[in-house]
Amino acid sequence: MCESPQPTNWRRIWITSLVILGALVFAGLWIRAIISQDQKFDSDIWKSQSSLIDESGLRLRMVNDLQQNVLKHGMLRNEIESLLGKKLLVLTTHPDDLTYRLGVDAGSGAISRHGSVMQTRGRVHWLVLKFNERDRLDEWSVVTR
Repeated sequence: MCESPQPTNWRRIWITSLVILGALVFAGLWIRAIISQDQKFDSDIWKSQSSLIDESGLRLRMVNDLQQNVLKHGMLRNEIESLLGKKLLVLTTHPDDLTYRLGVDAGSGAISRHGSVMQTRGRVHWLVLKFNERDRLDEWSVVTR
């Protein structure tokens, strides 16, 4: 007589595989959440990241907290400059706007029609602050270029 494998062994292998797969998915999502986690705004860290070639993304992770908890309509320009530092360049058409580079998001890979993988550079994000005629903060936005 020919013996067939017991169904319970296959069931154990199937359940074990699902548990391992679930653990790997959970670990990947957890690591991704830690890496892309927003960071509380810190003026000293913000100002230390002022270099145009810095790609750490610290400012990009701080911008949500900055917008939600720090920036307030009507703040004076000198208050903002003491928090964020002086602007480095003019990005907008209005020279009185304050512009701060936040960082570059991750680039992506694309497959060309010849089968080779081409890496693309990520987009640069900027914080643009606009002031009214009394030098009070009127509006702000994150711009991607």
